Amino acid sequence: MDVDISAAIATTKSLLDHAVYARLATGDAENGHPFVSLVAIGFSVDRAPLTLISSLARHTRNLQTDGRASLLFEETNANEKDLLARARVTLVGSMQQVSDQAALERFIASQPQAKVYADFRDFSLWQMDIEEAYLVAGFGRIASIPGINLLS
Repeated sequence: MDVDISAAIATTKSLLDHAVYARLATGDAENGHPFVSLVAIGFSVDRAPLTLISSLARHTRNLQTDGRASLLFEETNANEKDLLARARVTLVGSMQQVSDQAALERFIASQPQAKVYADFRDFSLWQMDIEEAYLVAGFGRIASIPGINLLS
């Protein structure tokens, strides 16, 4: 089935624009198994995902060993009872720790509760370089999108 890539990009950008949380998947540094956790999300000026995480967290230790990761975002339509009918997108890429005060302030603006722990020594800001997005926008509406197409 042909997919309108412009529509897929627009849907993906809309999902990201409304995101507050995402599921972060990393490779477990201890046993190699996939490891998934819930993280608060913000975005850089160019729409690169940001998260503020503690070095005490297992997912952070995983990223310190191997920065490859995925982030799953889903539509939050309260009227849709079938979760699998909701649009969702998985971003695939690599994450690295960033020291960017403007990006941190932008993250805190989108996640005000993070102000409480943003200055803790064990917390650091991480940013994803998106390689690809995999959008499922409904039955038969599936698209792979190069990451460059999602940046502002």
